[in-house]
Amino acid sequence: MTILTESIQGEAKMEFDTPKAIRHIKNHNAKQFQVNGKPVCRLEAMAFALNYHTLDIVESPIATEVIGMDKVQQVDAYVLKR
Repeated sequence: MTILTESIQGEAKMEFDTPKAIRHIKNHNAKQFQVNGKPVCRLEAMAFALNYHTLDIVESPIATEVIGMDKVQQVDAYVLKR
């Protein structure tokens, strides 16, 4: 579900679930992406999105920032042992 939470001075803050966030990152024409304030490429931003159930995406004229909200929990019972 996409929720537009606020719009301040040309910035749009939206909340996405994981599949919609990945589609948004993939289809967005931003030149720069940031994950938690660190500049990354588009692929790294999509890989980061896989670790979260819910993400905030803040679009500004300078960059698109991806912020993780609800982290995926790893259950050790389902992890393959080598």
